[in-house]
Amino acid sequence: MNVKENVLGVIDSPVVMMMERGSEGFFVLNKSADRFDIPVLDLTLTNLEGCYRELRRKFTVAIERKDGKKFVTRWGR
Repeated sequence: MNVKENVLGVIDSPVVMMMERGSEGFFVLNKSADRFDIPVLDLTLTNLEGCYRELRRKFTVAIERKDGKKFVTRWGR
């Protein structure tokens, strides 16, 4: 599949990276052994919108528009 991948600068961390795969989805890589908490994740400048399934634990991540911006509105069950 011809998908444009884009590293997103939405997470300010030396150990966590988020990559968008067009409108196909995204992934978050945490190379630390510790959990990483992101209270608000602004995804307005991405192609992401809708519901995505986390592959390992099978939970849903929802990205929706609110007040002209896009945010994760559900992360988990």
